[in-house]
Amino acid sequence: MNMTESKQRCPFCGGIISSTSTVCRHCGNRFQVEHHHQKQARKGPTSRKHLPVGGLFINILVGSIIILFLSAVAFFAMPASNAFAGSGSDTPTPTLQVSTPTASANAAVPPGPAGDKGAVAAAQPAVVGQGTNCIDGNIIDVYEAPQGGDGWIITIESSTAPGVILDQVPADLTGSFHLPSIGKNPLGAGTYIVSLIPPAGWQPFTPIKFTVTLNGSTEILCAHVRFKVEALVNLVVTKLDQGGYFGTDKMVGIPGWTITATPIDIPNAVTQTAVTDGLGNAYFLDMPPGIWQIEEEQKVGWELSPGYVNPQVITLVSPRVAGDTQLLTFVNQQVYDSKITVEKKDTLGNPLPGWTFTLTNVDAIQPPRTGITDITGLYTFQGLLPGKWSVAETTQPPWWRIVSPNPQEVTLSDPGIEQKVTFVNEALGCVDGYKINHLETALPGWTIKAHKVSGEDADQTVVTDINGYFQFYLSLGTWTISEVMQDGWSAVTPSEFSVPVTQPFLCENVRFKNRTNYACVDAYKIDAFDGSGLADWQISLQPAYGGSAQVGLTDGTGWVRFNKIIPGQYSLSEIFSETQTQGWRSVGVTVDGVEVPSPTNLTLAASGSCQVVKFYNQQKSIPVLLDP
Repeated sequence: MNMTESKQRCPFCGGIISSTSTVCRHCGNRFQVEHHHQKQARKGPTSRKHLPVGGLFINILVGSIIILFLSAVAFFAMPASNAFAGSGSDTPTPTLQVSTPTASANAAVPPGPAGDKGAVAAAQPAVVGQGTNCIDGNIIDVYEAPQGGDGWIITIESSTAPGVILDQVPADLTGSFHLPSIGKNPLGAGTYIVSLIPPAGWQPFTPIKFTVTLNGSTEILCAHVRFKVEALVNLVVTKLDQGGYFGTDKMVGIPGWTITATPIDIPNAVTQTAVTDGLGNAYFLDMPPGIWQIEEEQKVGWELSPGYVNPQVITLVSPRVAGDTQLLTFVNQQVYDSKITVEKKDTLGNPLPGWTFTLTNVDAIQPPRTGITDITGLYTFQGLLPGKWSVAETTQPPWWRIVSPNPQEVTLSDPGIEQKVTFVNEALGCVDGYKINHLETALPGWTIKAHKVSGEDADQTVVTDINGYFQFYLSLGTWTISEVMQDGWSAVTPSEFSVPVTQPFLCENVRFKNRTNYACVDAYKIDAFDGSGLADWQISLQPAYGGSAQVGLTDGTGWVRFNKIIPGQYSLSEIFSETQTQGWRSVGVTVDGVEVPSPTNLTLAASGSCQVVKFYNQQKSIPVLLDP
C-alpha cells in the first residue's frame, strides 16, 4: 500500500523529521513512526493501539540520557576561564563551540565595525583567558623595578565614550593597581581604554594607553595589564676657568655661558639651551635617554683648554634612581693674543697640503713668519698681536694658477679672535707640440696661439724654440690652437684646430707641419779678435752657373739675410772695399759651424731653415803709439 510522506517533529529535540524516518538526524534518538493509514485507523475504536509499558519506559530513559549529554556539551563549550574559574590554571582548555538560538547574557561581544553602532553582533564564545568584570596590573621601569605611589595614576574610560573617565586609582608602593576602585561596582562586559599618568621625570617605554575587552562574568580572574616606563635624565654641564685659581685651590666656574644640547636621532626630543649660573653650572632637566651633542658658545678672549673639544657627544642613560644626574665639563682658558688660519684649496674645494705661506706685519714692528699647510690644507699662525698683517702664498707654477687675491691683508684687533683667509688655486692642463717642415725638420721662431672656446681666459702666445717645440699651461676646457703663417709658407696640416683639455697635470700633444718653395742664407761678418760683428760689409750671393748676384750689407751685429732664394747651388763671398782691403784680411769661413774654403759654394734647399755662413776677418796691423 502506498503511503503519502509527511513531516513531523522529534519528541525529544523538537527537530523536523521525515515521516518515513525512524531515527532523528538532529539528536540521534530512535522512535516509532505512525503512518497515514495508522492515523486513520485511530479514528475508530476498533483500530486503536497502545504502546507497551516497557517500550514507553525505555523511550523516557533514552531521552533523559540525551538531555544530560547535551548539557555536558554546552558546559564544556564555555571558555576555559569561565569553566575553571579559581582553579589557578592558566593553561587554555580546548572548547567545543555549540550554536544556540539566543546569546548568553554574559557572553563577550567584540565591537562591530567602525560606524556600525546600531548593528547587533552575533553571539560569540568567551575570550579564553580574558578578564570578566575587573582589571588589575602593575608598573615597572626598564630595570624591572616596581614604580608606584600617589603620583602614579591609572584611569579607565569606555571605548564608546572616550574622554569620560569612569574611574581612576593610584598605584600602590609596589606599583600594583586594581580597577574598579574599592567600593565601586564591577565593570560590565565591553571594551575599555586604560591609561597611565606618570609623574614628572618619567616617559613611556611601552605604551601607556591601550584598550582592554572584558567578558562581564563574575566567575574568572581580572584582566591583567602592565606598564613599563623609564626615568628621564638630569644633566649638569659645568664651565670652568683653567686659570681661575686666584684665592682658591681649584678651578672656578664661569657664569653667563650659553650651553646647547641637541638630540641625535632621539624621537620627540627637542634642542635645549641653558646658561651657566654663578658656579658655572648649566642644568638640563628631564632629558630623554639617548645620544646628545653638547656645545658651548664661543666667546672672544677664550679658547678651549688642551684635551677638551667643542662640541662634546654624550650618551644619557636612564638612571636607576629617578632624579640622579650625569655630569659633563668644559674647561676654557683666557687668551691674550690672536691667530690667523690659512686655508688652501683648489677650485673644486679639495684641500692642498704642502703650500708655503708667509705672514708679514704691515707696520714692520713684528717679525715675518712662514708656515706650510697640513694634510687638511690648513695652517694657523698663532700668538699674533693686534695690527695689520699680510698673508702671501708661494706660487707653484706652471701647473697652478692663482684664482684668489695674493697677498691678502688681515687686521687683528681684539685678543682671542681667529681670522681665517682662503687661497684658491686652479689646477691646469697642458697642450704642447712641435712645429716642423715637410722634410721633418724643426722650425724655430714660429708663433703659436691658444684661445679658450668659452670662458674668460686670456689668449696665450708662445714662440717655438730651436727644436720647434712649444707648450701651453691651460685651464680645463676646449682650446683652439693655431699658428701664425709666415710669408712664403703653406700649411701641410691644418693651421688651426681645437683641443679638449680634460685632465690636470697632463699634456695633450699636437703638431704643425708646413712647407716652403724657397731657401735662405744668414751671413755674418765677424772680427776674429773677439767675435764681434762688423757692420757695413758687403756680402754677395751668386748663382753657381751664372745669373745676377744679390748683394747685402751687414748690420751692427755683422748679420745679413738672403731670403726667398730659389733652391739650388750658389756661391757666397765677402766683398772688400779698397779701405777694407788695406786694414783687414780674411782668416776663415764656416758653414753651419764647419770650416770651408772661400768663396763658399752652397747647395740651398727649401727647408725653412737658413744656412748660416760666418766670415772671419782679422785686422792686418795694430798701430804703435809714439812717445810725444
